[in-house]
Amino acid sequence: MNTFLVYPKKWEGEPLKIEMRRFEFSKTEFVLYNELDQPTKEGFIAFDKVTAIVREDLTKFQDPREAPPHQARLFFEVYVKDREEPITISAEAVDFTDTPSLTFYVREWHTNERIALTGVYINSDDVIAVVPLGGLRDPLSR
Repeated sequence: MNTFLVYPKKWEGEPLKIEMRRFEFSKTEFVLYNELDQPTKEGFIAFDKVTAIVREDLTKFQDPREAPPHQARLFFEVYVKDREEPITISAEAVDFTDTPSLTFYVREWHTNERIALTGVYINSDDVIAVVPLGGLRDPLSR
């Protein structure tokens, strides 16, 4: 089971924490998976009331020297409507063209292949800005 942070639209406090195996999304709904990795109707998340859902471990800073080889070495701050604090995502790159969500990527350490992160939904329509933590710098200087 994983812990997911759910960021409702127009929400002042901390994100909700929900335990589930994983989730998938379409343009209109979320499908939640139980501990047996089967779709479940025992719970739901209202699609039109959510700005973001992020697997909690993707939001935590880890010293790159102590991180596993597949761990991203970069963090992105995602600023969304109705929230003062950004949502922080550990990733190597981000794609803004996919809808309904941004897509974040890491590099497979032994092939250097770009792989889309799972466990992340950030509503593209709610995004104001996405910037690397620490600002826009020369990628070679990181």
